[in-house]
Amino acid sequence: MLDMKLNLRGPTVEILELSAAEFPALFEHPLTWRDLSHVIVIPILADPTRVANEFGGLLYGTIWLAAFLLYLAFPAAAPTALGALRQFAPRPEVYWPIVSLCAFFPTLLLVETAMALAIADPQRPLLSGQVVYLAAMVILFEIIFLRFVMPRVRTEVAPDCPPAKQRTTCTCGSATAP
Repeated sequence: MLDMKLNLRGPTVEILELSAAEFPALFEHPLTWRDLSHVIVIPILADPTRVANEFGGLLYGTIWLAAFLLYLAFPAAAPTALGALRQFAPRPEVYWPIVSLCAFFPTLLLVETAMALAIADPQRPLLSGQVVYLAAMVILFEIIFLRFVMPRVRTEVAPDCPPAKQRTTCTCGSATAP
């Protein structure tokens, strides 16, 4: 079940050749973590929601980090659920941004509630006015990951390939390419 291809489509409708068993291996690669670190640091520093001044720096960063981890929890569980679904229904394709948005909206609701409680004003919407902007930002970060990072990670480290056979990259100044 876990080795079955998930029949996914990326944000630009490309086919994502991925199984539920391969998905966790993506998070073992340093390039994935470098990309994810950019995904968390950029919104914290840019403050796209314009609410950083409502919180202390540590609380604001903690809220964004918690939101990020909460957001990642759903797509991390989705491949297993899709693998089970594929046992019964190999079609239709699943458009990955729908999975992302299904993770995004509950995360947004929980984070907005936590933020409103942290500033003791539960009636004040902090993020819901920015929902289109935030959703677009999520999709943009996913396009970058799925189009540029994931293909490189998958060619450098195949989950079923022993470490001795992993692809190596050429270092600058070397006389021969790998």
